[in-house]
Amino acid sequence: MKLSKDNIQKIALSTLMLLFILYGYFSFLLDPLAQKGAIARKEMADLRPKLLAAKKQLNETNALEEQAPASQATLETIFNDIPNGSPIAWFPPMMTDFFKNQGINSRSIRLTREADAGATLPKFRRLSWVIELSEVQYSQFGQALAALENKMPLIQIEQIQMMPSTSNVETQNVNMTLSNLVKK
Repeated sequence: MKLSKDNIQKIALSTLMLLFILYGYFSFLLDPLAQKGAIARKEMADLRPKLLAAKKQLNETNALEEQAPASQATLETIFNDIPNGSPIAWFPPMMTDFFKNQGINSRSIRLTREADAGATLPKFRRLSWVIELSEVQYSQFGQALAALENKMPLIQIEQIQMMPSTSNVETQNVNMTLSNLVKK
């Protein structure tokens, strides 16, 4: 079958039109779509670490929310364990009685410094005290120190100085610096 010149022109024109449509399809539709897909994949890859960090933060927040009632109860217990009134009135007698029950004589207890407890404990302040103990046996003092730390968790021992006693070779004089939390 022989094609006429008119049919050949139609076929050539149809082929050119098909090529133009394919070119337009690939250059105007598929290329921008592929570029947008690549941009979207890159943005997703950039957001993945942020998403993981947000999930981690959410898990930490949930864990803190679960711990909050227990922490609040502990804080209430601590707040209720601190005697009311001025610490200068109740702390020295309390320490004198404690050491007397341990069989240790205290010479003096005096307040040396007062400061805020910090941003984490806004309802509290920290007081520093110097306690002078006279003629203490080493083992007796160690047991008393352990009992003090176990009985009074709000007390933090900052410094201990032990010096030989001048009157008895078997005993020491102790200067102890400690701090405790009190209500504002």
